[in-house]
Amino acid sequence: MSNKKQTAVEWLTDQLGIDGGTMRDNALAIERVELIRIDKLETLAKLLAKSWFYGNWEWENPNERVMQMLMQQLGYYPFKNEDEMIYHTRVDEDLYKESVDKVALINPRIIPVENHTVDTNEMIDHIGNTNKMVKQTAVEWLGYELNTSLFYDISPELWEKVNKVFEQALQMEREQIIDAAERWKGTYFAEQYYKQTYGGSK
Repeated sequence: MSNKKQTAVEWLTDQLGIDGGTMRDNALAIERVELIRIDKLETLAKLLAKSWFYGNWEWENPNERVMQMLMQQLGYYPFKNEDEMIYHTRVDEDLYKESVDKVALINPRIIPVENHTVDTNEMIDHIGNTNKMVKQTAVEWLGYELNTSLFYDISPELWEKVNKVFEQALQMEREQIIDAAERWKGTYFAEQYYKQTYGGSK
């Protein structure tokens, strides 16, 4: 028997007696993607901190000022010295090797950057729609799927029981997402991340 801690989706599907199948697999996949996303965001923050340290960075516009505030809340800016920066911003060395294979060198910097012209409109066109949308968590998605395909015609007593288990799973998932985000240094950021990404304050 494994000592691995169950995720919220694993716990919920076990409580409801769902051993496997596409619905459970899809919910687990959504959950894994969100945890991977949090890890990648943490890595981005660490790499940004490294760049700022070596570039003697200072904010110049309101967006950068907000970035600095968030990095300070995460504990990634400023650093007293290079040793402290290196200690707090370690990332998987394999990422550097992987980036060489996956990111082509389009325009090597042969002359100083300030002599290059950059069409920011062209860059923005490639970004796409950035409207903020509240996402569904894996447990919310699974609950919707179960409600529409399995639990649409059950007794009020059974519905109350299922709903109680579902609410417990939502709370467990919320705590897991916040725990993962807290690795970024701080409860404040983790709570804000959850509210902004998934809405609500349960």
